[in-house]
Amino acid sequence: MISHLRFPLPGPGWGCAWQRTGRRQALSLPTLNCASTVQLSADGSRILAATLALGAVAQLPFRVCAAEAALLGQEPAEVSFDRAALMAQTECRPRSSPLRASREYRQALIPVMVRDCLAQATRRAQAVVWRSVSGRGRPVGKQDDP
Repeated sequence: MISHLRFPLPGPGWGCAWQRTGRRQALSLPTLNCASTVQLSADGSRILAATLALGAVAQLPFRVCAAEAALLGQEPAEVSFDRAALMAQTECRPRSSPLRASREYRQALIPVMVRDCLAQATRRAQAVVWRSVSGRGRPVGKQDDP
């Protein structure tokens, strides 16, 4: 039995986002989902680390490693997110499903979700102010959206 898990607290300039789309929220099978993390430099001008994962585009959830690598060192801007989104679109091979969506629809949705997810993670990375409380950092300040 697992009694607890420990995760390191993210440092300053770190943000994450997760998005899901489907026919309706009650349906457990999503049409597509996307998760991303972004860590920005201290001045917020460069991407130091990024992860990008997509679901329902392959047999298993899929990390888009080429797009992650392309983001490193880039300015956190729309042009960088567009490039990563196109790379993700070319790497993924979604299948058609009568319960979820056609392959073509999912293929068209991938770049939109990737751009939105990266932009949301970046906004969160820029919005969170960190301070030390009893030797542990914790996020304080405005969170942009749920």
